[in-house]
Amino acid sequence: MDIDSVIVAGVLFCYLISKNRRKKRLVKTRKINTERATKGFYRAYFLPMKANDPGQFHKYTRMSVKAFNNLLNMLMPYLKRRISDGINAEERLAITLHYFSQGTTMQTIAWKYHVGHSTVHYIIKETSVAIWEVLSSQYLRPPASQEDWLKIAEEFEREWNFPHCIRALDGKHVKIQARAKSGSLFF
Repeated sequence: MDIDSVIVAGVLFCYLISKNRRKKRLVKTRKINTERATKGFYRAYFLPMKANDPGQFHKYTRMSVKAFNNLLNMLMPYLKRRISDGINAEERLAITLHYFSQGTTMQTIAWKYHVGHSTVHYIIKETSVAIWEVLSSQYLRPPASQEDWLKIAEEFEREWNFPHCIRALDGKHVKIQARAKSGSLFF
């Protein structure tokens, strides 16, 4: 046996071992998530809130019902799906806005909306890309020059008395990890 045959046999052996070690999914969808249509947050709370309580809707999404519907219409070509029992575009936008505005974890959103954690992750990522595609040219243009950056920093400092900063995030907690052996410096 030559060296190439040994290498191929070794790689094939490693592949077969790793394939056998992989966990097989027992259930396609968790039983609790099959109740999304009746007990999920979107149908049980979000839709009634949108229809009957615009003040609470604004607190939840950080936008009016009209602004939400306008954004949804702009994003519709990017978010709609052909699957009849899938998660519709409005629910996808609601999940993403919940993540952006409430500062909660993806796992918590998955539990509230009765969908899988990986599904929430995929929805937020996909919807964020769609929002960027639709709104970036109009609202999210990056500054073109160094002078533009400095002007933004000066305006931010004048408005908020916070120097050397260009923007602030609200509603989303950004976790950072302290450097090793830094003590309470980053506490």
